Amino acid sequence: WLFDESQNVTFVESVAAYPGLYYNSPTVQQPGILGRQSTQFNGTTQYADTENPSNTEWPFSLTFSGFSVTIWVYPTSSGTLTGIIDKGGVTREWAIRHGSTGVVVAQFQTSTGQNMGQVISTIPLPLNQWTNITVTFAGTDGADPVLLYFDGVDVTQITEAGGGGYAQNVTPISFGQTYTSGGLLYFQGRLDEAATFKAVLTPAEVLQIYTLG
Repeated sequence: WLFDESQNVTFVESVAAYPGLYYNSPTVQQPGILGRQSTQFNGTTQYADTENPSNTEWPFSLTFSGFSVTIWVYPTSSGTLTGIIDKGGVTREWAIRHGSTGVVVAQFQTSTGQNMGQVISTIPLPLNQWTNITVTFAGTDGADPVLLYFDGVDVTQITEAGGGGYAQNVTPISFGQTYTSGGLLYFQGRLDEAATFKAVLTPAEVLQIYTLG
């Protein structure tokens, strides 16, 4: 997902052309990574969603042993919990969030809806600048490691080990929002160059993504 659309109604994944929609008119064609374009979200109502996928292939159905997610973020506020990426909505399988203390939180759920595990960044996410966030999940069991990177550097701190089988459902992916028991929480800032990988990226590959933009 390149976030380089010239209109704020539809957005499309660039490899397999999975369709999606922008909601509540986020601002497109904003300055992005390496001179490219990005999309800006207001932190209150705006987000992007892949809708309800009928395709049972990756990245919507996770029937495999590991995966990775990467995205460039430019947050403009902190102090409240907000959503960067969320897969599954009410039945959340995984989510990457900007925590209320400024750190990044990656959470995973089991197939029965229980919290499977959580990692947070050891440092806050910088405001008003671009940071590449990459999360790698090395298996379908909560005992398997989850790693969190900022700009190619491992910033992982495990806060909850969890356990049990990972939730694997055909559900949409949302950008700029996350679901909680108290309602939807929205990201304020710009997003650019999001991707998912049907593989556990190595530290060298994560660094290469950051280096190449």
